[in-house]
Amino acid sequence: MTYAPQVPAVVYEIVPDRFRIGGGVARPDKLKGEAYQRRGVSTAQGDDAQAHFGGDLRGITEAIPHLRSLSVTGLSLTPIFRALRADKYGTIDFMDVDPALGTVEDFQELVRVARLSNIGIILDGVFGYVGLEHPWFVTGRRQQEEDARLDPSERTRSFFHFTPEVEEGYASFHGEAQHPELNLQNHELRRRLFTGDRSVVHHWLEMGAVGWRLHRADELGYKILREITLSARTGGEQKFIVGDVRGFADRFVKDGLLDGVVNRYLREGVVAFMQGRIPAAQLARILTDQATRYGRDALNRSWTFLSSHDTQRVGTALKGDNARVKLAITLKYALPGTATIYYGEEVGLGGKVPKDSQLPYEWDESTWDQELLGHHRHLGKLKQEYPALSKGDFIDITPPGEEDVLAFARTRVDPRETVIAVFNRAYRPQQRLLFLPVAELPDGLPLRDLMGGESCSVRAGTLNVEVPPTGAMVLTPDLSSKTGHRFFRNL
Repeated sequence: MTYAPQVPAVVYEIVPDRFRIGGGVARPDKLKGEAYQRRGVSTAQGDDAQAHFGGDLRGITEAIPHLRSLSVTGLSLTPIFRALRADKYGTIDFMDVDPALGTVEDFQELVRVARLSNIGIILDGVFGYVGLEHPWFVTGRRQQEEDARLDPSERTRSFFHFTPEVEEGYASFHGEAQHPELNLQNHELRRRLFTGDRSVVHHWLEMGAVGWRLHRADELGYKILREITLSARTGGEQKFIVGDVRGFADRFVKDGLLDGVVNRYLREGVVAFMQGRIPAAQLARILTDQATRYGRDALNRSWTFLSSHDTQRVGTALKGDNARVKLAITLKYALPGTATIYYGEEVGLGGKVPKDSQLPYEWDESTWDQELLGHHRHLGKLKQEYPALSKGDFIDITPPGEEDVLAFARTRVDPRETVIAVFNRAYRPQQRLLFLPVAELPDGLPLRDLMGGESCSVRAGTLNVEVPPTGAMVLTPDLSSKTGHRFFRNL
């Protein structure tokens, strides 16, 4: 049987501590709890990314109706395992939920409630390092190499790279002393993390997660990625592995390495285009390169995003230009890949130029940008209702040398499912004659704009459009046209 993981069409990424406090508990009261009194746990407020704000898994469960209204089918959580930092990077126990976020039972309840709304939970796999207080590191630091006095299961020194050549005495992740780097060449460590029957990867898939997002997948190595992905596929029900790759990733979506990638390469292109730093023709080339070398299926399984926990929010990147922010969001949903929403992006969290990417979510709806929220909800429905937007081929129709107008088609075998998307970043209307290398679009075929704009028609394989300033057209065959002519009668 062909392996074809059922990846979501729309993913919502959450930093749990910053999202929502469950049970109606006020933040000051929540932060007085026992889980926040541990040594090394901070509750200082301000711009400190390591300070807790009180969000938890129960809060996420309560927010499922909101996510359902956005047509979300995948919920991506940044790390939830035991750690001292608020963002839960640098875990001290991969097998347990951090008490500040809740319990294993809270996780199972989130899985259950989300599943009722056809939402799958995706976990963040940070397998390159741990925190200083992880028992593996604490005990390994005291041990000697291959100490014969210890049972093999207790020998954890070789899980790390201890060396006198660096000041701390051990290799750390990108020089961050609080994050000792794991030695993933160690067979026993890999067994515990992802290859063994009771590994971290298997344990949480059995607990109900549908997939993993691998942190810094480009640094794990091809052999490791293949082992993780194959391990995830052994559970009977098909799971998926998406890797966070910082660069062009064609090698990573081939040969069984990853099902898809968090598409940072495309994100950089989209943001640069919206900022006016590259022309439309260059973004079109980026997309064509990915469609050609990743392949349709891998590109459609990858995540198309504008903001994330470790990037600027799109409002900041575009300096509060609401028109271009809205245009970028429309583009995100029309492009190949899973449309990925970073929490609060849908309501304009933080205002026009939010300085912090990990702001606490404000649940007072009077503070929300309702127009932006409605825009996300409309686009989410389109992503779900039109198969070409989530599973279709990509065909570039951007005019050569074009500066401001990006245009492409998303196609399926059935030409009635064709979607043609045209984007104008300029602050004035743009008129273009587009040539459509798309078979079986009959002459005179009327097209309606799913964004509410004016309709138009195909003429001898071309399309004459006027795109509104910083606007978009998302066109599809108008099968309800009252012309009386049956354009697809012979299909």
